[in-house]
Amino acid sequence: MKTVITHASGTSNLSILLNNSYGVVSKEIVHTFNNSDMKTFIRKYRLFAITFVIANLFIVNNIVGQITQPKAWTKGYDQASGTATGTSFAIASGSNRILIVAIATTSTSSGTVNDPTTISYGGVTLTKATSNGGTNGRPHTFLYYLKDNSVMDNTSRALNVTMGTGTIVNLTVWYAVYAGVNQAPGTYTTGNNLNNSSGSGPAALSAAMTVNANEQGIYISNIQNDGSTAIPGYTINTNWTSGGSNTGTSGTQAWKDEVAKRTIPGSNTTDNAVTSTITPSGSIRYAMSAMSLPMAIILTPTITSFSPTNACSGSGQSVIITGTNYTGATSVTFNGVVSSFTVNNATQITATLPAGATTGKILVTTPSGSVTSLTDFTVYNPTVTVSAHTNVSCYAGTDGTITILAGGGTAPYQFSVDNGVNYTTGSNPNPYVYPGLSAGVAYKIRIIDTNGCQSPAIN
Repeated sequence: MKTVITHASGTSNLSILLNNSYGVVSKEIVHTFNNSDMKTFIRKYRLFAITFVIANLFIVNNIVGQITQPKAWTKGYDQASGTATGTSFAIASGSNRILIVAIATTSTSSGTVNDPTTISYGGVTLTKATSNGGTNGRPHTFLYYLKDNSVMDNTSRALNVTMGTGTIVNLTVWYAVYAGVNQAPGTYTTGNNLNNSSGSGPAALSAAMTVNANEQGIYISNIQNDGSTAIPGYTINTNWTSGGSNTGTSGTQAWKDEVAKRTIPGSNTTDNAVTSTITPSGSIRYAMSAMSLPMAIILTPTITSFSPTNACSGSGQSVIITGTNYTGATSVTFNGVVSSFTVNNATQITATLPAGATTGKILVTTPSGSVTSLTDFTVYNPTVTVSAHTNVSCYAGTDGTITILAGGGTAPYQFSVDNGVNYTTGSNPNPYVYPGLSAGVAYKIRIIDTNGCQSPAIN
């Protein structure tokens, strides 16, 4: 929620932007006051207004990204054996990814096909989302997943599946990768159904699955014609898009398994993924397994303060930056100049003021985003020039002068002609005429400002 007060032509507008839980502006309320109304409002609701503004200053920037599918549904195995090895693929580096493996098995007589005894990617075991394995039937479906893992490093790795006990004539294994998926849940919302009675469909989940706003629903179906070799014919629900299908026959039976994803909804809904009526009529059995993937909430970094707020140029001053969500920070800059830094913890960074930095904003970058400080970090950078000089009046004289002009930094300045060993004291004019100088001496001129920052020496 953000509050903006504007003023024009004797009136003031109080604009309140209301954000929904996904960070999207859902409504803007604007009320126009004349100046008298505004004064009354402030007097009457002073505490509320102050509290409201303070609360807005400390809101954590939670951004919800969009779920994407960097790896499309791919058929990894299509075979009669229940042991599937030999398929390898790479998962691109990234974050908030999830590997989905969808399995369909087909039998020509009713029986139980149990869950896989082995299902792994790169040697890492996947987690079961849902299945109808272990239930008496001819078609069965299974859904497994693997959250972000070190094996997802853009290196080709093996996907191995060994089915549990049960007699099958076909094993089809699909895989896909989604990104922007919330990794926090211990389990995900699922749906399932197995209908082992011959009929005409439609195929559907046994109960509507919850698919909340911005979530990605997915399913695998296995539809079997137990009366002929005609491939089952149907259309999937208009809310869903096919990711691929596989068909086959055995004896006097035929099947079609299919993976699909749902259109991402803008508000919470439920969906049973119902298909059309299926042909040929009267001989259709089916199994479906589904799950809904919630969108990752990305905690973007914030800066609430930094200390100190200023330093001398070239000092290498350590600066403590305080805020939130600094884990994995990749960059800190001072007005565009890259700094070395250490992430102390999720709320604190120690950065070093880099050489060449000038007054400006601090920028912290993490894998989840960037944040720029609201105020400048001040870099004091005194400079010195010689604007004039007078020579000594006679041999071995000591009445020479140098006119020194200070710049940058903060006045008042002190002046030195011996490389900063000794400085003038008191209040000095600028430019400053340094008296009592001898011929033949190499003077190294510096200034120091009121902050204690020295300029580089000049001859």
